[in-house]
Amino acid sequence: MSLSSLKDFPDKPHWVIMTTSSTYVPGDERSRTNPGHGYHEHWKTSVNYKIYLDKNEWEIEIDRREKSTYASDGDYVAFKSSGRAKINKTISVTVDDI
Repeated sequence: MSLSSLKDFPDKPHWVIMTTSSTYVPGDERSRTNPGHGYHEHWKTSVNYKIYLDKNEWEIEIDRREKSTYASDGDYVAFKSSGRAKINKTISVTVDDI
């Protein structure tokens, strides 16, 4: 399960594999013909947070990555998350005496 929205983040404990990916964004014509204008070419880096609700599936994926010959499979962080923090909001209203 991957996060596509913050609403997808589980309330309960889960296991995670985080990776990064990069996407090339070519500059626009204006930046090539008029340096300093438009937007320049660049790489956009994203962090991917893959959720495993089953610890066994998480361990299988780590094992696969560790045995893989692809360098990118070894670039990850694995951890257990306790889930969302419980946040309580309190509102206080005071009125000054005149």
